[in-house]
Amino acid sequence: MILLAFQNNTCQKKKSSANKDSYTDFGTCYNDRETTKTLENCKGKIIKVSEEVWAIQPEGSETMRYGICQLPEELKKENLNVIFSGEIKKIAPNERFAASPFNLKELKVVEK
Repeated sequence: MILLAFQNNTCQKKKSSANKDSYTDFGTCYNDRETTKTLENCKGKIIKVSEEVWAIQPEGSETMRYGICQLPEELKKENLNVIFSGEIKKIAPNERFAASPFNLKELKVVEK
């Protein structure tokens, strides 16, 4: 429960900026799963979990990872700072994932 409260603190109301590259097409690989939570405009970074798995790690968390479906090649950069929105999807009790299934709705590249 503490982690969920912290995640809300790193998510903000939508702010627009012409300086940010925005992406919205990430496939539909988790659409068949139930949404457990929606995140909007959260700060994080792109991380490489394995050769085939890329994820977003929310700012301030070393353990939480959201798996990204069909990440464009130009975004496959370790520690790329982003602002992201999307839906956390349900994991069945008998499943194990390297990163939580996440239906990414929007991602903006930011500079720190």
